[in-house]
Amino acid sequence: MFSKINEAGSLILDKPEEYLQQYMTNYSNIDMYYRKSIELYHQLDTNNIPVEEQLEEIKKKIERSYSRFSFQLNNEWLKCLEAKGFEYKNIECDKQYDFFNNKIAPLQKKVAVIISDALRYEVAQELLSELHKDEKNVSILSYQLASLPSETSFGMSNLLPGNVFTYDGEISIDGEKPINVEQRDKILKKKSERCSAVSYDTILNSSKQENRELFKADVVYIYHDIIDKEGHKGTERNVFLAAKTAITELAKLIKQIHGGFNVTKVIVTSDHGFLYNDSEIEEADKNEMEDSDIIESGARHYITNNHQDITIGYKIPLYKVSRYQEPWYVVIPDSVNRFKKPGSRYKFTHGGGSLQELVVPIIESARKEERIQRKVKATLLSKNLSIVSNNLKFQLIQEKPISATEKECSLEIGIYDNSTLVSNIGSLTLNSTGELPTERAFTVRIALNTKVTASVLKLKIFDKEDLLNPLIEESVKNNTLIERDF
Repeated sequence: MFSKINEAGSLILDKPEEYLQQYMTNYSNIDMYYRKSIELYHQLDTNNIPVEEQLEEIKKKIERSYSRFSFQLNNEWLKCLEAKGFEYKNIECDKQYDFFNNKIAPLQKKVAVIISDALRYEVAQELLSELHKDEKNVSILSYQLASLPSETSFGMSNLLPGNVFTYDGEISIDGEKPINVEQRDKILKKKSERCSAVSYDTILNSSKQENRELFKADVVYIYHDIIDKEGHKGTERNVFLAAKTAITELAKLIKQIHGGFNVTKVIVTSDHGFLYNDSEIEEADKNEMEDSDIIESGARHYITNNHQDITIGYKIPLYKVSRYQEPWYVVIPDSVNRFKKPGSRYKFTHGGGSLQELVVPIIESARKEERIQRKVKATLLSKNLSIVSNNLKFQLIQEKPISATEKECSLEIGIYDNSTLVSNIGSLTLNSTGELPTERAFTVRIALNTKVTASVLKLKIFDKEDLLNPLIEESVKNNTLIERDF
């Protein structure tokens, strides 16, 4: 995480599009490594460990560094948006409120749409890597810009079809309020009787035959909620564990839909992202709500019809940052600050204008009939190999992470005297999705199990599907002969 922050460079960019592009390719990785750091820290058993105080200092440094970076990034991002008048229509990117027209309406085949509440972009990146482990899966990741406020009611409505969208404190689509799955199903069926909406739990608890019937529809919306539910109604500190569970559940569900229900296209998206800090939010980082005529509010936004200027934060006409034309204003605090609101949670939150909240992922997943043949390659890092006490230890690195075009490779490893195997057979699967080379490095140990007299042996590494032609062949000095001399 520290490394990625140091590489970020200047956070002052010229256009909103540049911030969006940089967030996708670079800045979101900082969110991911922060999540991984906190997740691992809470898994540590620090009882009776003499370095516990040092670990706590590292944790504090992580919190300070991440908080400072998040504030500076989003401070500049919002200043850039303000300079452009917060005019979404002038930002060259896909908008969430165009989702159905852009992604669903043009399709001429069945599609399943999974909407995972608060699936942040960086979590979707990890989900994409999991999907790429399937040797037949071809998935791509893009994004769309969520509306302000980045709240569930607005995000879920943006993803639905309709003709007349109105806001009067509540959202209506063609006269229907899309509050729950049943009402969203009604809205979809107004578009076509060949559309359905269900919850993830419904699919989980239904029989295979019932699910096969469900997926005969042309469009099926599936509502998945574990991250947002944990953040708002569960234990805030478990939000990152919920993200990990979401990745596992979604990867399994996508594979099931492709393989079991004959759906060739699966799209995964979200209503909004989120902010999370594992440390307590300081009072200095909480803004006051300045208006009295507030129709709805949260720790990261409120909506009002009061047109008076505010002294802290941003007051934006709702029509500029959403599809709603009514004369309301959405107010968000500075950068990643929170609003003071009794009963609110402050560690996990959304509703505001940070990149973490507004950059919403879109994964488009497909599965080929034939598996993709190109496999990742391995490089031997260790040189001057030698066997000591009958054991050989060396390092391999997987050259590239698993992706849509590079699939896993299962290796078989052994030590040979000419063509005779003289060691145990080692196995290693190259399936790392890690961006950093250190995340793709593997240590391998092989032991001789046969007495040999040759002073030089051969390490041979094969693809398990081709045991005739080694991928790597390297000489190994047999030091066991020297050891026996003594």
